[in-house]
Amino acid sequence: MAASASAFDDYTDWIRGTDKLVERTIFSGGSGLIKSGALTQNMVLTQAVVTMLIALPIGLYFSALHPGLIWIILAAAFLNVAYTPILTKTITTELSCGIGLGILPVWGGYFVMQTTGVIRFSSALVWLSLPVCVLMAALLWINEIPDIAADRATGRRHAVLLLGSSAAARGYVVLVVIAYASIVTPVVLGVLPAWCLLGLCTLPLAIKAGAGAVKNNTDTRAIVPALIQNYFVALITPILMAAGLLITKLTT
Repeated sequence: MAASASAFDDYTDWIRGTDKLVERTIFSGGSGLIKSGALTQNMVLTQAVVTMLIALPIGLYFSALHPGLIWIILAAAFLNVAYTPILTKTITTELSCGIGLGILPVWGGYFVMQTTGVIRFSSALVWLSLPVCVLMAALLWINEIPDIAADRATGRRHAVLLLGSSAAARGYVVLVVIAYASIVTPVVLGVLPAWCLLGLCTLPLAIKAGAGAVKNNTDTRAIVPALIQNYFVALITPILMAAGLLITKLTT
């Protein structure tokens, strides 16, 4: 589903003209596949549709085993199709990314692993999904900073654009603080095991990313190292938290 969402985003941004104006970097400005001529716009649209059609039957299969999953699948499908044409024109853009790439996968994975077929929410599940949600939102947030001019010219109206590059860079720092606080808080409350604090190991890298974003928010090329650092923060932090859960399971 994530592959489908990315392809839909590429297609819509090309049709709308955003990717024709943006100065692309390795982590911003879209994939560049249409702009470079590697793929046609119709090929990208086909990729988006086909990957979604592959994902949906898989989701429906697991829904047959765990009926409550259908709501997660429907939410994911909505975010997939509505993200670029609708949600990027609202201040919910980054939140929708956090939900689609953070909350829904964590919840869906948890529900699939249930053996009873009955979906049970827990405070631990909510706390586990929260830092992933915020980190995914932050990933999109910082990647949008170099694209502000192109996004404004082609009708996007997300929070980063409305704030402007300087305030958005500081906003990214706030998101990072929230993400790490949401790792520490449930451990202090006794909801999650102490081993989940392994997620804090990426904090030095996040600090570098924040400093780089604040310093270079108006320089598309200079901000790239911060984008790369943030990518690894968003990728590695949830893995470390999952490792902490596994260690807890194996040692208790």
